[in-house]
Amino acid sequence: MSLNDIYRNSSLTHRVSRRSFVKMLAATLPAVELSTNAQKPIMDSSEAILRLKRSRSFGITEAGGWLGRNHSLYSLATEHRSALTFDVSNNQIAASFSPSGTLRQACVASGLQQLPETKLKGGVYSTKRLLYGGPWELQPVVDGSAVLDGDKSVSLIENLLPMFVTSRNELTIHHLPFAPITRRNPKISPRTLLNFYIFKNESAQPQRVQLVASRSAGVSLETDSSSNLDSGQAQDLSHVESTHGRVQVARLSSRGRAIPTSDDGAIDVPAHSSRSVVYLWSLTENELEFRAVLEQLSTKSPYEWLEDTLLSRTQAYGRLEIPEDPFFAESLIRSAELARQTALRLSSGDVCGGFLGSDVDENQVNWVRDSYYAMLAMSLFDPKLCRDSIAYLMKWGPSPAVTGPSLARFPGAEPISQSLSNSVSGLCLAGAYYRSTGDHAFFRNHPEFLIRAGDILGRVLKSRRHSPMLFPSLYFSDGEARGDFHTGSNISAWYAFSSMARIAREVYKTASRAEDWQGTADEIQKSIEKDCVGQSEHGARFFEGSNADGTFVMGHDGEESETTLLPFYDYCAADDTRLRTHAALALTKDNPLYSKELDAIWWYNRDWSSATFPSWITGLASAGTQQDIRYRLERIRSLTDLDGSFWLWPYRYGSEDLARPLRGDVAKKCGWGGGIYACRFVHDVLGISADAPSASFEFAPFLPWKQFTWHGLRLGNSHFDVHYRNDERETYISIRSWNSRPFSVCTIIVAEQGQTLDDLQVVGGGALHTSRSSRWSRPALRAQVRLGHGETVTLLAPKTT
Repeated sequence: MSLNDIYRNSSLTHRVSRRSFVKMLAATLPAVELSTNAQKPIMDSSEAILRLKRSRSFGITEAGGWLGRNHSLYSLATEHRSALTFDVSNNQIAASFSPSGTLRQACVASGLQQLPETKLKGGVYSTKRLLYGGPWELQPVVDGSAVLDGDKSVSLIENLLPMFVTSRNELTIHHLPFAPITRRNPKISPRTLLNFYIFKNESAQPQRVQLVASRSAGVSLETDSSSNLDSGQAQDLSHVESTHGRVQVARLSSRGRAIPTSDDGAIDVPAHSSRSVVYLWSLTENELEFRAVLEQLSTKSPYEWLEDTLLSRTQAYGRLEIPEDPFFAESLIRSAELARQTALRLSSGDVCGGFLGSDVDENQVNWVRDSYYAMLAMSLFDPKLCRDSIAYLMKWGPSPAVTGPSLARFPGAEPISQSLSNSVSGLCLAGAYYRSTGDHAFFRNHPEFLIRAGDILGRVLKSRRHSPMLFPSLYFSDGEARGDFHTGSNISAWYAFSSMARIAREVYKTASRAEDWQGTADEIQKSIEKDCVGQSEHGARFFEGSNADGTFVMGHDGEESETTLLPFYDYCAADDTRLRTHAALALTKDNPLYSKELDAIWWYNRDWSSATFPSWITGLASAGTQQDIRYRLERIRSLTDLDGSFWLWPYRYGSEDLARPLRGDVAKKCGWGGGIYACRFVHDVLGISADAPSASFEFAPFLPWKQFTWHGLRLGNSHFDVHYRNDERETYISIRSWNSRPFSVCTIIVAEQGQTLDDLQVVGGGALHTSRSSRWSRPALRAQVRLGHGETVTLLAPKTT
């Protein structure tokens, strides 16, 4: 007899008692493994590395195809094949590898400065100074013959690090490069790449292997373990002079110390055995820094560095499992890594902006909006990187001047209005970070943030031109922010005022300022509701913008992602019909920028036109049923490349061939898309959100799969295990808290279409409160409990038609 049968039979005569229900759970439900940590990879040998779990969804097979059935439109032969890279970064050094394992380019940041006014663009106000290195390659030579051909494949170790594999004559060569991360203080991670080469000999004869620097790479393995390589700086918007990085190559001992290569550097691999060797490729600003890197590396063995690097990421992501479709569990990690790897630090550890995506770019300018969305996702998965980006965005988010043709719309506008969303981006990120961590100490240690916030918000208030509490903006990033009151830009202003009001009240204890800012935030929200929301033939909706004369701006530019993130900002629920209608109409002929053939939105300016990836996340925001969500997720899957990345421009303007996306070309990988996808997927599909300062957690899943489990779930500083199962007879949820203090846990179970939920059985937790509500235009049951450390709550909702 199933638990549902027991429940139904018992409920014919009386309500099941809590004690009886606990016994039923123990007797009928399979045990659910709940653990405090993600599985810890133990690194002590090359065999241990080869046993590590590999992605089932991403990588390249020996035949050059996809792993698994991914339904992607990309293949190895997709146009601009040379742009496909597998990227690694510890945010101090970034590197992009070709599918064959050649390091195409690596870089480190050596400075940050403001662009001259003549070079300013809508979303670009600063540039980083980069030092480049590469291409680098160590070519295997087996018994005197270079391994130039043979079967090659790429897999992702723990869905994180690329492993390049080449096989020839029963010898398999594994190359695992990574940028080592210092777990306790990631900002001082060494500017080097460690490369494990593992040789597995499956023949009956011994084989001798050498690693020889490719002639095209420009480096050689000398007995002094060092070689210089001048690497010119790319010409960007502010620099034409060349700067030089210092490239060093060294072989490492088992204790992490640089050692001279013995003889010809050959490695003898006995029959039916394996051997390994580790090399470092370091890119530093000078010899002194390189010696410091060597000293830092010597504090741990290469295996320990690999273990720490993997742990820093696997524990950040926990272990999400979606049995029906593992692709989307793995895709969440790949999109978050795409966002994380956009950011670069100076040698001091300060964030200095980043790239559009995870791939190393020769364009050194910083795009403020792209950095903001990438780091918004890091408020969930890498809060330290998010934290360290706040100061960067507070300083460099506001433009120093007003430029561009849009100035004609707002004569006399102040620089704060060049891009309102960029101007307040640091304040918004501060709010997201505080919500995820409740980190009072950080803000108390930076009282200048309150002063900076007062300056920025004061200038925003002064920019007001009309009676509504709404503000002008010339651009949203570098696209025109259309209308007198651009909706997305004013949502940014609302979130900035609201966020800083909370921080001022709860951290800085400045009640009067908090009250003023919260009052302004409330007025902005009322004005958005009154002036930026209107009626359409499909009902009430948000509009792209509005004008002082009461008219609305039609369409959607595809890169307006603030309305897409309204639920993440806690402005409204994910099922808000005004949001869903606005997003849905963006992908119809109602939007003059919509391409029916590609189900895409064109983004354009005078220089470039193409379909923009963030528009498919807008499509996800339009979904109102599980079937709609599946359709929108499948479209995103179809535009996911073999390494798990999204491209900013998947189609050229005017293309009508849905089956032929492209990679590379003008723009790079899309950290913007990776960031907002991760936020939207966690918050609104899996239905998971946490607020650390108030110690509250909400679980309201609405997804197209029957079950998922997330062990070691960490959102900022909040830590849980969750399990969800939804079959034809019942919905079952289990939540365990691993937080040091009690959390208020709210769970919402939504009925299936055409079904009702009779009752809700809740076991565990304290201060139980249950109620009936409605979500997604369906009946829903809501339960609220308090969970202490190690405590579990289980919920069961039988179904009836």
